[in-house]
Amino acid sequence: MLDDECRLGARGNDRNWADRLYTQFIPNKDQIESENTRFSATAIEKGRAIFTVRHFAGPVKYTATTGFLEKNKDEIPVTAQNLFETSVNWLMKDIYSIQKQETEDKASTRNAGKPAKSKTVSQQFKDQLTQLMDKIEATEPHYIRCLKPNDAAKPNLMTRRRLTEQLRYGGVLEAVRVARMGFPVRMSHSLFFQTYRVLLPSVPSDKLPFSLEGHDPQRLCVMLVEILLEKGKKDHNEGLKSSQEFGISRSEKIRRMQRQPIPMVFPRTEVQLGKTKVFMRKPAHDALEAHKVFHQTAAATILQAWIRGLQKRVQYLILCEAALTAQRFYRGCKGRERCVFVNFVVSDTFSLEIETSILYLFVTDGGDSERLLQLISSQRICECSW
Repeated sequence: MLDDECRLGARGNDRNWADRLYTQFIPNKDQIESENTRFSATAIEKGRAIFTVRHFAGPVKYTATTGFLEKNKDEIPVTAQNLFETSVNWLMKDIYSIQKQETEDKASTRNAGKPAKSKTVSQQFKDQLTQLMDKIEATEPHYIRCLKPNDAAKPNLMTRRRLTEQLRYGGVLEAVRVARMGFPVRMSHSLFFQTYRVLLPSVPSDKLPFSLEGHDPQRLCVMLVEILLEKGKKDHNEGLKSSQEFGISRSEKIRRMQRQPIPMVFPRTEVQLGKTKVFMRKPAHDALEAHKVFHQTAAATILQAWIRGLQKRVQYLILCEAALTAQRFYRGCKGRERCVFVNFVVSDTFSLEIETSILYLFVTDGGDSERLLQLISSQRICECSW
């Protein structure tokens, strides 16, 4: 409508454009808001050529009589054209002539056989938007949304309200809300089975295999969901179980001692299986993820307990071996000390007895000196042998 008013020339003006907007979006007399709630204007605002457009950032008021048509034409003033054409600077003249020629070529290509006309701002915006959409469709864009944590530009300072406003006005919260209304979590059959098969460690492989080899992934996913829902309903009805129950395994005892996750009770319709993927709503996905984290934590606890027990047993064996070595060394030292003492006492007693015998023989033999020397030599031989 803005371009149409520009084409009318002198007959077109900002007021006529505003009236066309009112007639298009709020045609009824008492109507002040359009059907899509994005365009509004009260009776007083209509008299002043004012209208309001609700953007993502909030409602914005515009005054139509502020030169919309003139700005939309985007024409170079005649004085500026004359200035460029009669400029004494050859660089300015060349730049202007090249730009003018490119504009005329584009216009002639678009409107063959018609006089060249410059594009309005609206037409330029439409062309740029079309080019942008073509580039997006031809590539795989990745968007990075930057949020301003605070208005003071200070580090380590985050204003919660400021971030919430940016997320809301940027459409992020709305996109999340819309995504949660559907099936935001989508996983392939193989990935779904491999991720959540760990939630049933007590189910034997003959009832539900642990591997996908030789089996239909879709059928296994159906069986997995049914068993999970059956087990979740049973556990919810039984309530909390005691970790002191007799006859349970060590792993089951550790699981019962852990903080229990939310009950895995949700409607069967929360999980839908397609031909190649499994679609889940957020409540069902949250329950499955909570139980997966629970079983992973329990498995890590069991593994840590086994490793720490192994380390303590190895440490105990090393200490026992060290204690035995110290005891052997101490006992050896005490034994050798006792042996030396006994040998010393025995040798002194034996020597005294031999000397007594020698003196007795020497006296009884009449004081024979040769006999005395033989006896002393025999004594020394005995002492050395001892």
